[in-house]
Amino acid sequence: MSSLPSNSFTITDPSIPGHPIVFANPSFLKLTGYSLREVLGWPAAIFSGPLTSQKFVIEIHEIVREEGNAQVILLNYHIDDMPFWMLFCVSPVFSSDGGAVVHFVVVQVPLQKKEGSG
Repeated sequence: MSSLPSNSFTITDPSIPGHPIVFANPSFLKLTGYSLREVLGWPAAIFSGPLTSQKFVIEIHEIVREEGNAQVILLNYHIDDMPFWMLFCVSPVFSSDGGAVVHFVVVQVPLQKKEGSG
């Protein structure tokens, strides 16, 4: 079994309607199975699926709207619809003059289920 990707992250732009992904690093693409072309311009919701917690999705949207930080364990989906657990961390990036939020950095840390757990 190959090791899980590390340092997986995306950058989103809140100034564009739909708050789309404007950057995804290679580790994120390896983690999800998507190509860069397939994720740029899309909101992070494309990784949600039928078992993704809508409670946490709503919580994340509220925190982002308030320009805050969030950290939750979330079930998302690979391009082939296979679910995977991850630690999802989102943080705002402010303009150099300390003004408006210009981007959000979203770090995704894949989690492995341990033998004998739940």
